[in-house]
Amino acid sequence: MKNTPAKLYNTAKKKGIKVKNRHTNQKWRKVKSNLSRTGKPYSSKDLIDSKGTKQRRYYDGKGNASMDIDYRHSLGKHQKHVKFPHRHYWTGKSRSGH
Repeated sequence: MKNTPAKLYNTAKKKGIKVKNRHTNQKWRKVKSNLSRTGKPYSSKDLIDSKGTKQRRYYDGKGNASMDIDYRHSLGKHQKHVKFPHRHYWTGKSRSGH
């Protein structure tokens, strides 16, 4: 059975790994510190800073953000018990909280 882009994407997303042949990196910068909500369909993208991978985002078949894996980020005063890595899911333009 052939590995279609959708199958490779779904497997990678479930395992939390990069989508084979459909993954890119973006360097973190103060002026561009977030990954785009849209990208190449059935792909993944990592946000990379000086410490390594900060976040991985998965883009669905329409190129919309569908899930993030946060490997680290600053914690607000109400988020003392957040464990890393953790996942967030997108619904339209909204991302799930902790």
